[in-house]
This record gives sequence, structure tokens and C-alpha cells, in this order.
Amino acid sequence: MPHFALELKANLVNVTNLRPADYATHHWCMKFKCSSCGAKFDHWQSATAEEIHVLHEHQRIANLIENCPFCAIQYSIHILPDSYKPYDANKNEQWQQIVRFDCRGMEPVDFDPTVGWVAEGSESGTVFEDIDLTDKEWADYDEKLNQPVEINSIDVRFVSVKYRKKDQKYYLAFQSCK
Repeated sequence: MPHFALELKANLVNVTNLRPADYATHHWCMKFKCSSCGAKFDHWQSATAEEIHVLHEHQRIANLIENCPFCAIQYSIHILPDSYKPYDANKNEQWQQIVRFDCRGMEPVDFDPTVGWVAEGSESGTVFEDIDLTDKEWADYDEKLNQPVEINSIDVRFVSVKYRKKDQKYYLAFQSCK
């Protein structure tokens, strides 16, 4: 099955558990490549878990459905909600999977973290909301620790991962959408 994991590598200073503030409404902004004709799309597209399309002919659901502008093949992406993982400062500056996607007819090739992130102070537990990673860096100050906090050196990649049997429930999810 065509599953891709979005992996993140970053330097977190005095913060941990970097993740979207709300997984359901978070916009996963990506660029894609058509699996059929190989064309790369220059425009950003976003998928959210709350936007659900039922694909009856394939007995599955998707969060984004589009057609390739070059060969007109339909492609889709489904965000696998049980794959969400925060970026952990204990594995700082290492590749960590933060989400998985079921991709049909396309491959993700780039990711823009944009806005809507949250993190916690590593020692203080202070919650930092509304983190904007558009510039792939962020800085603030932890009042409880009297120390600066920051996120920088952000790098992203997509890796092909194996289909997991437990993901099958998403292909048959249309039954519960009726």
C-alpha cells in the first residue's frame, strides 16, 4: 500500500512535544508528484483530517481528492489519525515520524509546517501555543524558567513506509459514514 510518513528533524531548545494544536483542523500543506505521469506540482495543497470524502467505489475515505492537471488521473490522500506523534526533544536533531498518509495516485515531495503548532517547556511544562513555523524557526521566552525557548534547523522529508494491518479499518470506514 502507498503509505508515506512525514518525518521532521529540528533543534528544540527548552521545549518538547512539538505537534499541531488540533490534529482534526491542522492544515498539512504539501506539494505532490503524480505517480502516473511524474509531473511535480508547484502549488501547495492542504489536507485536514476533518474534511472527509467517501470513495464508495474503493471502499475507503480520503481527506483530499484532486486530479492531476497534466494527465487528469485522480489522486487522493488520507491522513492516518492513529499515526500522530509529537516531536520529542529527547531525540533532538534526529528524524522522527510525526504523521502518516495513505497516498493514491501521487507522492508527497515537500511539506510546509506553516502555523498552528504547540509545544511544552521541557522542564517547566509551560504550554506555548500559536507557534508559527512558516519561516521554519520560532523563539519565545519561558517565564517559569527565565530562559529562552526556540525551535530551529527544521528539515522535513517523506519516507515510504509499510502498510499496517490495523490501517485497514480506514479503507472500510465508509460503512460507518453512511
